[in-house]
Amino acid sequence: MLNDKNGIYSLQLLITNQMELNESKISLLKENQNLLKNFERVLKTQKLKINNVSDATQIMMRDKKMTKLRKQIWIYTGCLFVIELLGIFGLVQLWKQGTNIMILVVLGLLLAMSVASFLTSYYYHKVVYICSNCKNEFIPSFKNFFLAMHTPKFRKLCCPSCHKKSYCLEVIR
Repeated sequence: MLNDKNGIYSLQLLITNQMELNESKISLLKENQNLLKNFERVLKTQKLKINNVSDATQIMMRDKKMTKLRKQIWIYTGCLFVIELLGIFGLVQLWKQGTNIMILVVLGLLLAMSVASFLTSYYYHKVVYICSNCKNEFIPSFKNFFLAMHTPKFRKLCCPSCHKKSYCLEVIR
């Protein structure tokens, strides 16, 4: 092949093709590794007993749905933020022209608060919490949900079963 006039190009094509094949295999292995790490993380976090493959599948699907819900809320929140910025820019322009903008400001605030309230309520109705002490699943009152300190995956709530206040894991209903 090396003695052939175009042999070097054929060899380069062969090497390029093999490198692309290797990259796709590496990508697939990384994806599988990430799935395993996520599964391990879910198991550690939820500390649930897995009796069969169906239980494991259910846990993974619940985690995927929760990730999808969080992503969806972030997208809606980002859109609301952009709309608010555009509204503020528009109000500044109207104010510079001497237009009375007080009614528009009040309407904009009411609209933003309405959308934020809707998103909060939507999220509340999609999640349930697992007590870190007794592993009981429960739904807190909206007031407790709204006022509770929280991280992206936990809320500090009082469990209705064991009555202990702790950071409870948030999972999809």
